[in-house]
Amino acid sequence: MADSSASPNILTPDHRPSPTADPIHPNSHAAHLHSPSRTDTSPLTLAAFRQHCIVDAVISSVINPYPYGDDGENTNPDTDFEEKALRLLYTYTVSCRGELSKGEKENLRNWIQDEKKKEGEKQLLEKWGITREEYAALIGRIL
Repeated sequence: MADSSASPNILTPDHRPSPTADPIHPNSHAAHLHSPSRTDTSPLTLAAFRQHCIVDAVISSVINPYPYGDDGENTNPDTDFEEKALRLLYTYTVSCRGELSKGEKENLRNWIQDEKKKEGEKQLLEKWGITREEYAALIGRIL
């Protein structure tokens, strides 16, 4: 018969050691929750956009689209690409407060005005998947 005065080798909820904080690994989701500023990549992204002329390339690709498809058979603008490009430009200019050059603003403004004349504002907003408020904010940044 075992000695009843000896403590058992089982940890019950009353006898468990107090929990210690798990280490936060730098590549884990917990690291971002612990320090939310770690997820702020806007300054790095904006610097890369400027350094590599990405915004100018995006604007040029929407204004003067290349034919696409397996054999370049589609000569109409790619509406899916247009929507994504406009979302990128909105995020860059409005959400991240990225600056456009005078030429970029003028080119984008002229293109948007031409598209609005062709399709009408309501159809344009649907096509680009943006709200009237987002459209107004984007226009405000390119005026």
